[in-house]
Amino acid sequence: MKIDLNLLNKKNLQKISFLKSLFSPYTNRVYLVGGFVRDLLLGIENDDLDIEVHGISKKDFEKLMDKIGAIGVGKSFFVYKYENIDISLPRVESKVGIGHKGFEVKLAKNEYDATIRRDFTINSMLLNIFSGEIIDYFGGINDLKQKIIKVVNEEKFIEDSLRVLRGIRFASKFGFKIEKNSLKLMQTIKIDDLSSERIFEEFKKISNSFYLEYGFYYLIKTNIFYQLFSKKVDCITFIHIYRFIKMYKYTFCQNKKELFFLYILKNRLNININKLNLPKRFKKINIEPILQKYNDLELLIFAIDKPIKEYLFCFLNKKTALKYDIWDKKLSLPISAKEVIKDGFKGKDIKFELKKRQIEFIKKNLLKIN
Repeated sequence: MKIDLNLLNKKNLQKISFLKSLFSPYTNRVYLVGGFVRDLLLGIENDDLDIEVHGISKKDFEKLMDKIGAIGVGKSFFVYKYENIDISLPRVESKVGIGHKGFEVKLAKNEYDATIRRDFTINSMLLNIFSGEIIDYFGGINDLKQKIIKVVNEEKFIEDSLRVLRGIRFASKFGFKIEKNSLKLMQTIKIDDLSSERIFEEFKKISNSFYLEYGFYYLIKTNIFYQLFSKKVDCITFIHIYRFIKMYKYTFCQNKKELFFLYILKNRLNININKLNLPKRFKKINIEPILQKYNDLELLIFAIDKPIKEYLFCFLNKKTALKYDIWDKKLSLPISAKEVIKDGFKGKDIKFELKKRQIEFIKKNLLKIN
């Protein structure tokens, strides 16, 4: 299969032209690899190029990287960064220690050896920047058409447990199914060798994905959910949450989308989300009101403190919030703490009396009869 690289956008075409002129004196075996090729075939815009250079000596490669001012982001892995282009020599990796960094890396002898280390077939294709030809040893093109996520090589796959989370992420990003044998393999892998930071980064990407219900399904199906939260999910509860996510995912506020998934799981399954070692912005989930539809009075009371859209339960309550014009602004009331203090209240009683008067005002003046 051949791709007409002239159909790339102008920015990427300029990058390819630069790379061709850079490497042409040394080799014509220069490939776009990984996610860029996958997204190109899916018709998805992607400006992050991942380049693998074959047929060049390590010495000449490093000399070229130095010439263009590329930064070695993983020199022991033969990986350099130039602008937003990852440029590397082909490599093979062997597990020699614990964790994500416990690998011995050597230069690969050929394209096949370099490609067999890839995680899934949809990420295993090479696109020659000189000829436009795609090398597809493991059927990635067909799996893209069939919307299937399939492991390239079982022996290599199990060496890096992070790949289980990546597989779930791709399923939830593209709405693809994980192939049966690949799923069975993923069910056998434990992720206790991974740092909480790496686990959370993948979990966050799953949370932001379009097919979030797929992410939930495969977190359960691969046993990753149990590994993370020590919680079994029965069939009826699973179906309820799956349908809930599928129904409401379109109404999530985009600037808080990454929070909603954990918020839903915490409310529906009573899990301890702190096991993920959450960044500060995620810890607000622990102090948020519960996830439910609130009545008019309850929403108006919530809006005294902040607009309804700033609460994580907002997507279930937007219609009512808009009715009272409290979706994107606080509720303004003609009652102040000064009045309460003037009437002789002190200390903690001030806050209590103020809230009491605010609620009474809402009941008498603001509640709308449908």
